[in-house]
Amino acid sequence: MFASNWVFVPNYNNGAAPYGQWPAIQLWSTTAFFNNNNDFANDVGSAVVGRVNGWRICDYLGGQGIGWNFAIGQYLYAFGYDGTGRLVAENGPTYGGGGGTIYMVNYMTGFSSGGPWLMQFDGNWGYINGHNDFKYNNLPQYMFSPYYGNQVASLYNTVRNLSS
Repeated sequence: MFASNWVFVPNYNNGAAPYGQWPAIQLWSTTAFFNNNNDFANDVGSAVVGRVNGWRICDYLGGQGIGWNFAIGQYLYAFGYDGTGRLVAENGPTYGGGGGTIYMVNYMTGFSSGGPWLMQFDGNWGYINGHNDFKYNNLPQYMFSPYYGNQVASLYNTVRNLSS
């Protein structure tokens, strides 16, 4: 279920790694999800990425912000990959999904898992406030995410100053 020897390769394309390979030195999840991987309200994780040639990844490539405890109903842009490796996007408001989850109209498939939902997105930058997490077979038009609340704040504050 959980990964080891994880590497992030930005802009990977047919074996090319134009921005290098960034190894995770630690992988984290919420304790609730680690203990019960059916607890979708807590299905959030983080990779602490090591330095490459002295660079931290966000200093070298940039990064998005993150937000939590915002009202449900935010207008978000969801990103993910389709089965051909092409980046696709959906956008719209979120709705309460029950059990600590939110959802939005989003026809992406399993290839998009983990893709960010950005609020206040200006075409380049935004704040991650959800992610492509799961679907129900009888509701293929909706993608669900954990509601980003205190569990996300806690995970972020745990890993934010960890580095190589």
